[in-house]
Amino acid sequence: MNQLRQETQSKVLDPLANTIREQLAQVARLNEAQLQRLATTVRDAVAREMKAAAAASPANMPPSPMGQVTGGQPSLEEMKQTIRRHLGLHRYNEAFQAALSASSLSLVIATCEMVNPDVLFDQTREDGSSGSVLPQHVLLALVQQLSECDTVNF
Repeated sequence: MNQLRQETQSKVLDPLANTIREQLAQVARLNEAQLQRLATTVRDAVAREMKAAAAASPANMPPSPMGQVTGGQPSLEEMKQTIRRHLGLHRYNEAFQAALSASSLSLVIATCEMVNPDVLFDQTREDGSSGSVLPQHVLLALVQQLSECDTVNF
């Protein structure tokens, strides 16, 4: 019985074990080669995308008339000019929305200072009622932003 085990071991199991070891080594080599190819492919794709992104960056685009100084965002002075233009045309809603969208409390305050409150709040509407020329959501946004300022200094 012992001899039969030894014969089976030497004739069947040892060659099988060697074949399995060889196959595993070959799989490991293939995996390594595939990993190398994958890494090269990813590296090349990233390099291509970086070049494409650099070519499409704002620095390579033609300059816009607004925001040349700040790289796309209009400057505070440009925003004030836009707001003054709206106010000059009696487009109060557009003026205040521009000020509010700039997320600048100083610009909102400057816009308020440019307007006579009587013009905003003593308007007679077509239906005979009176109220503000500004929509409710703009008024609420103004109240919210102005509540953050230090009114003692004004």
